Amino acid sequence: MNSCKKSIKQPIITLMMCLIIVASKPIQAQTAITTQPTKELKLGLVLSGGGAKGFAHIGVLKVFEEENIPISLITGNSFGTIVGALYSIGYSAQDIEDFTKLQDWDALLTDGAERRLKSRFKQEYEQKYILNIGINKDNRKLSLPSGLVKGNNILNVFCGTTAAFHDSINFSDLPIPFACVAYNLETGKEEILNHGDLATAMLSSMAFPGVFSPVEFNGMKLLDGGIINNFPVDVAKDMGADILIGVDLHQEKDKSPLFESVTTIFKEIVYKIEEDKHIENVQLADIVINPELDGISTFDFKKSVLESIIKKGEMAAREQMPKIKELIANKNIKQNNTFENKLNDEWLITEIIIPDRHKDDSQFTTKRLNLKTNTKYTIEEIEKATKRIYAYGNFEMVSYKLLPNSEGYTLELVMIDKKDKRVMLGASLNTVDIAALYVNFAQQNYSNFLSLISLDAKVAVNPQLKVILETNRLFFSAVGLKINGRYNQLNYYNRGKRLGKIDVGSASADLYVHRRHQEIVDMGFGIKQNYFNIDGYSQVSSELLEKNFSGFSTIGYGYFSIDSRDDAYIPIKGLYLNSRFSLLTDKGKFKDFIPILDVTLNTITTLGDRVSMLGNLFHRSIFDANNYPASYTNYASNRYSAFTDFNFPVLGQGGISFLKPISTLGELGLRVDIGNKNYITPKVQALLQFDKWNNIDLSNLKWSGGLSYQTKTRLGPIDFTLGFRERFKGFNFYGGIGYMF
Repeated sequence: MNSCKKSIKQPIITLMMCLIIVASKPIQAQTAITTQPTKELKLGLVLSGGGAKGFAHIGVLKVFEEENIPISLITGNSFGTIVGALYSIGYSAQDIEDFTKLQDWDALLTDGAERRLKSRFKQEYEQKYILNIGINKDNRKLSLPSGLVKGNNILNVFCGTTAAFHDSINFSDLPIPFACVAYNLETGKEEILNHGDLATAMLSSMAFPGVFSPVEFNGMKLLDGGIINNFPVDVAKDMGADILIGVDLHQEKDKSPLFESVTTIFKEIVYKIEEDKHIENVQLADIVINPELDGISTFDFKKSVLESIIKKGEMAAREQMPKIKELIANKNIKQNNTFENKLNDEWLITEIIIPDRHKDDSQFTTKRLNLKTNTKYTIEEIEKATKRIYAYGNFEMVSYKLLPNSEGYTLELVMIDKKDKRVMLGASLNTVDIAALYVNFAQQNYSNFLSLISLDAKVAVNPQLKVILETNRLFFSAVGLKINGRYNQLNYYNRGKRLGKIDVGSASADLYVHRRHQEIVDMGFGIKQNYFNIDGYSQVSSELLEKNFSGFSTIGYGYFSIDSRDDAYIPIKGLYLNSRFSLLTDKGKFKDFIPILDVTLNTITTLGDRVSMLGNLFHRSIFDANNYPASYTNYASNRYSAFTDFNFPVLGQGGISFLKPISTLGELGLRVDIGNKNYITPKVQALLQFDKWNNIDLSNLKWSGGLSYQTKTRLGPIDFTLGFRERFKGFNFYGGIGYMF
């Protein structure tokens, strides 16, 4: 019986074990399936264009970093390209914020250069011309500029920030794969920029039409991609993004612009072209972050606004964060946003390459660049060096590339020719000329022996013509010939009373040399031949007006000047000193030389955020008081009535009045910014004059005062002064709108 039970039990146990083994197989298989790694997904971040609104992208990235949101790839346009490109090469959101806060965006977006870096010609003449028209060297026809700016300054900043990445890089090989969009001006199609020089790609994608000239990139002429695809979600999808999150800076308010400027008209045209594409991309995105940016202008790059725009980006990202986390929960997403700034503090430059087509300019270029091989330089030093070449005025654009070699880096200059010839136009209204038109024809080419040819003409009641021929090929910085002719109709005053009129015609030929030192110091000498013709009449006898004067005179001179002002007309900072010693011979009498010393000093001292102290000194000594000609007499006038290069700008002076051979004018002013760079300046002056240094009489000290209003406009400065002299015995009001000749 027992044996029977055992015989039955054994097969049952065996059967049960078999069933357990069989049953366990599908369970093991199921377990194996669930433990396999899930597919790696890619999250694409899309950053739209929007000008200054693009600072909001920085706020979004800061929140993404805080919440550890993985980013697999980035696409962008315009300002979204700037932020996206920097993030893709290893900059953190904080790095980008610090970078943007350090920039002078007004200077970056206007191609401005420090005045001290410019040639003397550009310092003296550039400001007064409002319209700059190139002459096409192929068909010799006038051609308006294709944009207000070329983008030289901002391109150089991009060259610095992307210096660790050579110019032939594939953008998919960046720490975070990246692409941006641009509009092909020749084909009318969208271009996906994903290889080549990253800095130039960044400029191409943000070159807003009408503001920037088209950018040459990979053989194409490109403009801002916002024309055709401002929110490139589709580009991110084509790059392999499985999850699409976009930051869209488009605002509903943008749909009804006021058409109040050229830029708003262009913006509306761009919006209409891109509208359908934008709608499609919004629908394609999984999540759209739309910061509240109403009231912020596309071109409002003020530092005071920047912080608030970044905060608005943060707020919008935090609002969408629950949806983002839900979207990516339990998904295996490739994360590339790890930060490694590859910028060196210093770069060892072992070789400098100048493009072959500019080899004739190599002497000039090397001199202006002022960098030595086998020497370490910072990005700031390299950028300043390229600006020295650009600011001088011979090239449309000057940028650079840093290419690694076996010993260090090769600095390769990228230079675009300026059109050989230009016509510039300007105009002004003032209380002396009433209306004046300025015309300039200039040709700058430092490859030629004649580096500069300039013809200036002032068409007005008091006309003027000036011709300059200059070469930079000789030992000195410049050797030149200046021919000048002018005519002035002037009222003659004495002690506040109008006594007569004089007509002054003059012509001169000036052969000079000068050398620039340390960017702000000029030294030079020259010889000048003059012809003056003065016709006048007076109601009283005056030695200077008893008879008409005409004749030749010759003057040899040497000068020393320091000019660190940031502006020639309404400087905010800097100093100007010009001292000149001359030997004059009248009508070819070379046995008799008349020594003349001229000194001008202008200073600006900042006393607060809106207050500056102005100090000015004018001095002129004619040492042989008995023989000097009427054409070289000291005289007082307002600046619009001056008929020579030296005059005493006495407040309250109407027309001109003649002064004694040794004259000194001191002036103090307190300039106050009353808001939006409108300046009010009360002034006080003291004028001392006498015949000889051994006959100083302080009782001749005369006081005057006045009040000036100044501001800058697109048509030039507005500058008006009300002055009075000698206890209110003489009043004068003068001024104008526009630049002076």
